[in-house]
Amino acid sequence: MKNKKLVFIMSGLIAAFGLFTPWDSYRTSNLPTVATMNAEETFLRADTLHVIAKAYTSEESKKYLRKDLLRKGYQPVQITIQNNSAEEFSLSSGSVDLPTADPSKIAHKLLHSAIPRSIALRVASLFFWPFAIPSTIDSMITLKSYKTIKNDLQSKLVKKEVIAPYSIYNRIVFVPIAEFKGSFDVTLIELHSLKPKVVHISGLEMGKTIETTSDVDALEPAAHAPLESSPEETTQNS
Repeated sequence: MKNKKLVFIMSGLIAAFGLFTPWDSYRTSNLPTVATMNAEETFLRADTLHVIAKAYTSEESKKYLRKDLLRKGYQPVQITIQNNSAEEFSLSSGSVDLPTADPSKIAHKLLHSAIPRSIALRVASLFFWPFAIPSTIDSMITLKSYKTIKNDLQSKLVKKEVIAPYSIYNRIVFVPIAEFKGSFDVTLIELHSLKPKVVHISGLEMGKTIETTSDVDALEPAAHAPLESSPEETTQNS
């Protein structure tokens, strides 16, 4: 009788646990390419570099990042780079003149509300051992969610990479709301000449999309030193 009662209690605990843990699950998603008013014209303009900045709303953050980062104090800013030239450009974590938060810190903040629940389950397990089961499962799910969120945000972050010719790149920065500014520069390095290409963004605010187009100068091939004539050729020419 006692065993049946214990099984009933444990089943109830596990069922109740299942009701309040689904929110910890996290599904990754891809960033969209930010469309512009003149998307077709932009795509057809050769030898140009287009930088598009979009500051997410809460709804867009939940749609593309699966979480409302604005409620946690972060303004997601998506940077879309469309390279309509034959040149390669280098992008790095410092290319966008905006402060950005560490994805691990963001993930910890997103799961901060799980801490009281975890503590409560651990304390309860000291007095009633069946609580050790949901406590262990809760810890495993929270840790898995933390790693998934951190890795997903890290993969979307502006980082060191090469912008290939005729390609589109979508990246994002997570700006602390207190440090957000609507005007900033995006600096790319043209790999042929190693010259910086600075694209200025201004007037950006939440829910708004700003596009800046910059011409890519046609670069001349590297100059080669003249070949020295062989002694035989010199004799024949003389």
